[in-house]
Amino acid sequence: MNYVYAIKEDSQIEQMKQVLLSDKLHGQRNYILFLLGIYSGYRISDILKLKVSDVYNKKYFEIIENKTGKLRKRIIHPELKEELNLYIESNKLSLDSYLFPSQKHRNEITVKTIPKKTKRKKNSKNTGEYITIKNKAPNSPITRKTAWEILNKAAKEIGITDNIGTHSLRKTFGNKIYKNTGDLVLTQQAIGRSNSSIGSTKRYLGIDQAEIDNAIMNCLSITHH
Repeated sequence: MNYVYAIKEDSQIEQMKQVLLSDKLHGQRNYILFLLGIYSGYRISDILKLKVSDVYNKKYFEIIENKTGKLRKRIIHPELKEELNLYIESNKLSLDSYLFPSQKHRNEITVKTIPKKTKRKKNSKNTGEYITIKNKAPNSPITRKTAWEILNKAAKEIGITDNIGTHSLRKTFGNKIYKNTGDLVLTQQAIGRSNSSIGSTKRYLGIDQAEIDNAIMNCLSITHH
């Protein structure tokens, strides 16, 4: 698996939003996928299995993580809640629909018809027609590969040279939590890395020496008496 990076700059996050929204066919879906990732910090496997009933008009996300089997509860930011509800309502998604439904994976029923006047001889092959009926209700979410392609393409469009993938959303969430609080222990708890070392978490979030230096210069001062 290739190492992927957090999207650290606010300006790049805003550019990603605009590029994702510009897709004429799936812009709103892709935009919500990005928002949900950077606001929740969930792994992509947990995001893609979400159904409308898990988020619509809810105050919290509550999921059982695929990787750990643990219950993970996360408050839904008011701005995210507003965007989620707008997306769900404008696309008329039912409560039992996946939040990010695939247009390629639909219920398909194949029916074979045999003309009434045609008599089948012993050992003869059935020459009836096959008819495929497609159900309008999608029964599968988009795949991890599709999600990766959406995010990677948008990142390249805005000139990000770092490797960006689905896990970048989770790292971006953690990076923002750390920058806003300065509390690495809290950040570890938020992204489910409480058992990891401080150094390991810093590398995971992409916190480098320059950022630490800037934090010291910006936050600390010496008072002369």
